[in-house]
Amino acid sequence: MPARATQRECADRLGIIRATSVYAWGTVDEAQQRLAHIRLTQQELRTIKSDLRLEMQHIRSDFTAQRAGVRANGISYVLRMASRQRTLQREQLRQKELKQLAPFEQLVREADDIMHALNRAKLDIDRWVTVNRR
Repeated sequence: MPARATQRECADRLGIIRATSVYAWGTVDEAQQRLAHIRLTQQELRTIKSDLRLEMQHIRSDFTAQRAGVRANGISYVLRMASRQRTLQREQLRQKELKQLAPFEQLVREADDIMHALNRAKLDIDRWVTVNRR
């Protein structure tokens, strides 16, 4: 089974894609090569997003198990504070979960932004090819 991609690895891969996503062409053949490269890049972006979502799913699963395991101790139960204590503990866990998920959500949004930019580039190339095809 392949190792899970880390947040840092995904961020690095996105940085490389963003840095290399500048396209120029002068002929129809070059434009078609750029289109092929964009399609491959988009496939890699989908893979990165899948890796990020998988890691987010693991984080959510871990916190769900922790929230389900929240129990009151004997003293607070006797004092009728158990419900309030459990609610507070669950809320604290939810806040920790959101804090851990935030960087992954940011990377998913960045991947979406790059994907949209690549779609715009594909449209520009398609228009150019349509006008310049002979």
